[in-house]
Amino acid sequence: MRIYRASTLGDLYIRNVNGMEDDGIEDFLGRQIEDDYAHLAQRIRNERDKFANIKLEEGAALLRFVASQAVRTPAHLQCVNTQAGRPVGKNDFLQVMLRQTKTMCDFWVKNPPYLRFFTTLPFVEERFIAGDSPVIILQFWDNPVWMPTDEPKLRITDLTDILTHPKYEISLPLSPYVAVTVHPRVGPAPSLLPDTMEPPMVRRFNKMIRNQSRIFILARDKESLN
Repeated sequence: MRIYRASTLGDLYIRNVNGMEDDGIEDFLGRQIEDDYAHLAQRIRNERDKFANIKLEEGAALLRFVASQAVRTPAHLQCVNTQAGRPVGKNDFLQVMLRQTKTMCDFWVKNPPYLRFFTTLPFVEERFIAGDSPVIILQFWDNPVWMPTDEPKLRITDLTDILTHPKYEISLPLSPYVAVTVHPRVGPAPSLLPDTMEPPMVRRFNKMIRNQSRIFILARDKESLN
């Protein structure tokens, strides 16, 4: 199975090699990541909130898919441009993209994370949406003083800082009814049976995706069609 997405950037993965267009990276992503994930993706779509087991190789394929989805997006390109202080060339971005995908995969091989699944079911009025930048990355800090409000600030966080943070979450919708969160092995292992996400939290999840995406490939609620 290949995951094709509309993009504001055109052929995002076509690089220039010796003056010629080369789609080797797109083929690599298809063969090494998306094809390996395809069987699990189909099972997740079929089993929905009854999804309750995952083989070791399926878990590895899912983590590779999450890693690639986190960096092969317009949102990540914007981050790289901001970090560089200028628009970077496509070849430079693709090198960063592959390097960071490998960094995440290598880290998770040495430090296997927990996988926690969520479902919108049995609430059928809310579904997960996915866009050009479908991955949500969060870091949590323990604050001894409770603050009623926070002040979000735009900043760039090094990938290693995220992965070594004791409380991070990387979340990705896998279907309209199932999403996964990758997080460090802290506390007891979560059940693979998806936890129900209440409708307000689903709307919050979708809002975060909407805020970093420009073009949607899966519009499942009225607000996303406006």
